[in-house]
Amino acid sequence: MHIYLDINSIPKTNFPVITIGTFDGIHLGHQKLIKHLLEKKSRYHGTAFLVTFEPHPQLVLNNKNRPISILTTLEEKVEILKKFSLDGVVVIPFTKALSELSGKLFIKSILIDKIGFKDVVIGYDHAFGKNRSGNAETLKKMSREFGFRVNVVEPVSLDGQIVKSTSIRSALKEGDVKKAAAFLGRPYQLTGKVSEGAGRGKRVLFPTANLEISNPKKLIPKNGVYVVEAVLDDRPLPAIANIGTRPTFDETVRTIEAHIFNFNADIYGRSLTLSLLSRIRGEEKFDSVESLINQIKKDIKIAKRYFQSIN
Repeated sequence: MHIYLDINSIPKTNFPVITIGTFDGIHLGHQKLIKHLLEKKSRYHGTAFLVTFEPHPQLVLNNKNRPISILTTLEEKVEILKKFSLDGVVVIPFTKALSELSGKLFIKSILIDKIGFKDVVIGYDHAFGKNRSGNAETLKKMSREFGFRVNVVEPVSLDGQIVKSTSIRSALKEGDVKKAAAFLGRPYQLTGKVSEGAGRGKRVLFPTANLEISNPKKLIPKNGVYVVEAVLDDRPLPAIANIGTRPTFDETVRTIEAHIFNFNADIYGRSLTLSLLSRIRGEEKFDSVESLINQIKKDIKIAKRYFQSIN
């Protein structure tokens, strides 16, 4: 799978087929689009391109009424997409100038002139161009002039709710990582570098890895204690994680720290991924360090029972 960061670098290919969207989270609905795209690729012996944007359009448009945190950074998105049989991922820089293009002009000047697609797969609610002026009907009208096919894919629903990125964000903000995982088709993940903390973990017998997330727009779930699988060098390790401000110590800075079971290696500066599996409880302020230690022991027991139940 090739990553195209320059729209002008895309080579001429046999029967290019595309899907286009922000694809934040690459959830089950997005995966359905990709499945349809790959079916088209196979049927016509074509070349499959996923076209996306960086940064997320809402971050550029800066709608104060709809502030957004992202589910997947570009790096995370690419890693997930590697698991599919795509030929290329086209990353279009989203700028205010691009947002001013009409839907028709965007399709003509970017997708037709630069990629020359023959088939396009879009979601049922996909809109594009200035003020979201372009949609499936726009594409269908243009298809007759420029000779391409339009395929509109219906949504995926779980428990009566349509799978959408906005629904996943809402679930994570409530700490419902199980619902988020169901909609994503995998656990929600946080990846960052392990940094030095205050060292309190060791002093209370539970050493922790403090995770620094480099992208400030990455969505961090609701404060609390979670059962997580820590992934270090592709090695899964059972753990618990605390997201919050450590109120017992009267701190105010939000942190992410994980206690990996039976693990004492020095991993400062290394990349660590946390897959959030289940929420144990909300963040609490304890009246003493001893009370905190007793609660952590209970949290660890709950987490170990969780891992036993899934193994």
